[in-house]
Amino acid sequence: MPVTISIMLNYRNPLFSTFGEVISFLGTIGLTLLVYVWLPYLIIKIAVQSPESLSTPSFKHKYAFLYEDLKLETLEQKLYQIIFLLRRLVLIWIAFDLHEVGSIQIILVVMLNLFWLIYKVSCDPMRTNQDKTMDIIVEIFTMIMCYHLLIFSNWVTDI
Repeated sequence: MPVTISIMLNYRNPLFSTFGEVISFLGTIGLTLLVYVWLPYLIIKIAVQSPESLSTPSFKHKYAFLYEDLKLETLEQKLYQIIFLLRRLVLIWIAFDLHEVGSIQIILVVMLNLFWLIYKVSCDPMRTNQDKTMDIIVEIFTMIMCYHLLIFSNWVTDI
């Protein structure tokens, strides 16, 4: 998420007055290609592979870091990381582009987190029960924090 924020800030406010700022912008282009082109390509490549090819030593040696902690039995489980990246992008978009309408931001974040929690529980992407339990607990606490944001919006009247 910090990488996405830095990419977005660098694209929105590019500075080219010094050599370091030009190098920074070129680094941003490289990071964008790496995070939003190459990584999704690899994840989709894993999603379309057959279970037999996922277990070959050469494939594991190259790509195991992307899926070693996840179940890959169903398409929903294989697409977990892509959906995770899309969720992060939407969260950043909500924060940067909807800053004029704070109440709508809160509702969208709460709904996005709710759908994410439903997706995680229904597709069960984690291999171990401990990972699954920790993941669900983190999402529940995130939901509680997001509901807490409603107190600071126009949804609750002033006393």
